[in-house]
Amino acid sequence: MATIEINPNELESLTEETKKKMGDFLAKTPRRFIRKKCDYTHQGDRLHFTKNLIKSERPDKTLFYVISNAPEHILGEGSFNRIREIIASIEVGADGKVEYQFEGGKALKVRNPNRSHQANKEACGPYCHKLAEEEFERINRFKHLQMEAPIGVKRGEHEKSYSVMKKMPGQPMRAALEHYSRQYPRPTTAAVLNKLLIPLIEAYYDQIYLTGLVHRDIQPENVLIDFSQDETIVNFIDVDNAMLVGDMDTTSGTAGYAPPELFTVNTRRVSVKRDIYSLGVLLVSCVNLLLDPWFYIDEYLLTQTEDLNSQVLKFFYKFIVKNKCFDPDSLLQHVAVEGGFYAYLNAMESKKDDVVMARQAIKDHLKKMTSFHPKDRPHILETIDLFKRLAIQLNSDESRLSVESDEKKREIPLESGSEKTDIPVNVPEKERDLLDDEIRNPLKKFGIFAQNPMLPSPAAIRNHPLPCYTRTLS
Repeated sequence: MATIEINPNELESLTEETKKKMGDFLAKTPRRFIRKKCDYTHQGDRLHFTKNLIKSERPDKTLFYVISNAPEHILGEGSFNRIREIIASIEVGADGKVEYQFEGGKALKVRNPNRSHQANKEACGPYCHKLAEEEFERINRFKHLQMEAPIGVKRGEHEKSYSVMKKMPGQPMRAALEHYSRQYPRPTTAAVLNKLLIPLIEAYYDQIYLTGLVHRDIQPENVLIDFSQDETIVNFIDVDNAMLVGDMDTTSGTAGYAPPELFTVNTRRVSVKRDIYSLGVLLVSCVNLLLDPWFYIDEYLLTQTEDLNSQVLKFFYKFIVKNKCFDPDSLLQHVAVEGGFYAYLNAMESKKDDVVMARQAIKDHLKKMTSFHPKDRPHILETIDLFKRLAIQLNSDESRLSVESDEKKREIPLESGSEKTDIPVNVPEKERDLLDDEIRNPLKKFGIFAQNPMLPSPAAIRNHPLPCYTRTLS
């Protein structure tokens, strides 16, 4: 029996006879995953593929995606998952005709819990692909990921799950912010609002909040940011731990970004307020990179002999208890930097009254987002509303800004009960009130606006949408 080696990336170099045999095999095989370096018998021939192929069935055609094996094409990696780049697709006709084309917008998520167990030297039993299918039913709500149904592939005792998804642009948040700070070393307060803070919170609102799910692990590695375009592109990823609002929560998250209530209450309902806390910490580090918890511990905690993760948890819990929030001013006392929270922003504008007022409002709101008590944290719409008002105020004298149409203009619900509830029916009555503030009555009051009459009104926000993503940086 002849062995035919097939490199899917060199389709044009194959003979017509080989392409025909390959196409006939792919058109007829029930397999959804073709493993590299394995032999497949077909019509008296032994086919040997040099790349992994994964099948994606469409109503009008059948595609096999070509998966890159190169280390440089690993797009991301976590405890259970690895994201690989899809480099091409092969369209297979019913007659076996094959057509090759490059793919620039797809990636492959490989879920392999055995990797995590091996790394931690833990016992690992057989993995059930059904877990990935159940997970897909939940996280398929995150439409920005464009996730396809997972494919289970068994190998020995263990099984992996493969899911085709959209290849996300940009870099993990830490790398993106470092690049941003080098390119724009002294941005204005308006620029930070327009290019960083507002895009982040609007992306969370659109991608996470509107699904009715809570991400539960918002931290820099799970946020991709792309500054290369006129618009700032933000994507929240690694949503495997997401849960519905009102479900029973578990203690999971990343030290430094996980809210303090996770370590004080044994049983709790999943709440959007835990994401609000993590978002607040992220936004603090957008303004001052030294206040990223893991940059901070490099300077302050790495000399400790205790387990690092445990030490970080203890330190930040004590810090939050003492200061009642993730207080940037208190944290900066441990870091040798002059200029305070806004040390890396444009110093020339710090003498302007409107800038001073805006900076204080931003800092106060970030403290509110990271409050020790979840009930004190604001609704996400309150944050969007405040930051947009501040940006409009700071941009009001810049005639070069053009207002673009906003097709998805948001109506901020100002009256109690104006927003549809997503509280699950199985939540006990005594616990429903705890969820009401964040689901039914998101904006009971805006104390900051009453104290600052210079800020635009809510009506001005709705009638004057910000050019948040198209502003040229100052």
